Amino acid sequence: MKADESFVEQIRDVLGHLYDYPYLQSHPLIGQFEPPNQLSPQGRMRSLRSLVLEAIEEMNPAPEVPFRSHRARAYNVLNLHYVEGLMVQGAARELAISERQVYRDLRNAERDLATLLWPRRRVVEQPKEELTRADVVLAEAERLRGEREELDVQSLLEGALQAVARLAEERDVCTSLTTPGAPLTIRTHRMISRQALISVLSHAIRHAQPEKEVTLSVEGKRRGAQLLVSYLGSADASEGWEASLTIPRQLVELEGGGWEASADSEGQRLISFTLGTDSLATLLVIDDNEGLIELFRRYLTGESYRLIGARDGVEGLRLAEEHSPDVIVLDVMMPQQDGWVVLQLLRNRSRTRDIPVLVCSVIDDPELAFSLGAAEFLAKPVKREELLTALESCRR
Repeated sequence: MKADESFVEQIRDVLGHLYDYPYLQSHPLIGQFEPPNQLSPQGRMRSLRSLVLEAIEEMNPAPEVPFRSHRARAYNVLNLHYVEGLMVQGAARELAISERQVYRDLRNAERDLATLLWPRRRVVEQPKEELTRADVVLAEAERLRGEREELDVQSLLEGALQAVARLAEERDVCTSLTTPGAPLTIRTHRMISRQALISVLSHAIRHAQPEKEVTLSVEGKRRGAQLLVSYLGSADASEGWEASLTIPRQLVELEGGGWEASADSEGQRLISFTLGTDSLATLLVIDDNEGLIELFRRYLTGESYRLIGARDGVEGLRLAEEHSPDVIVLDVMMPQQDGWVVLQLLRNRSRTRDIPVLVCSVIDDPELAFSLGAAEFLAKPVKREELLTALESCRR
């Protein structure tokens, strides 16, 4: 019986982090092979790691099996690349085959390993749950997505306010709209953005104090538009008010937009979200400082990026080839391979040579970075606006 795709991906993830012990301690596969309460986190990590390494050894064919057979190559590429830590180029030299063949063999070997481990899982029956209202709404939104189109923001907002005008009158709530002086156009799915906006306005009107105002304002962002809905909440709706915003939040996030809701001690509530953002761009950050990766993740909250982190050059090169990110942010001072070596390898490989690289380092040498093929350079420490500007430049 073959393993399903999600299990294959999890096995591939374990292989890519065989020597990252803290990462493996909380890996989701631990619960599938070992009852979670029987061992310490360190013991569970060692158990999972040993299980995978032993399974790789089980794939080691008998001496009489031809060296170039499928079984032999599957074992050899797994052992050389993941266990011994050779890069694809080194594994290709060792096996006297092309790099392209090594990639093909690795993908096949990972599936073989997952299939070998698949029957050993500790299967836990999950209770069946009925679809929630949010599930149904999102399924309907997916069905209606269609193609993105250019929309005038002023018309979109006025149409949404018109839809909730009768509700506002019944609730004795005023509404106001503030827009930028210049015309603002966004690219989005009309029905999803309209329904998200109407849902937020309806929520605000229903939860606002009577005779008070619900304000709607908009400002242009690098991509898309940021909308702000503010109102003074009624006293009887102070608990759990954010929970009723689940559906519009999910509609916004379905479009790749950011979302934030907050309230002050006086009961004034602010809902901030973005519409019209492009599809999320993949950003690969290669830096051994985990704190910086998390800082960049916070910097990009609400922006249209999906961040992937790599703690060293070896992992970064592998992820760059697997995910083909839109931009790579690369540190220079790293263990095993410094950023200058990684940058040259990225530029020399057919699968990664066209990916723009932003070198980000305490070593302030932009001329060297540009001579090796970097698209942009930032000296640490980095401010949020500097990072966003440099990423935009790379994507252009």
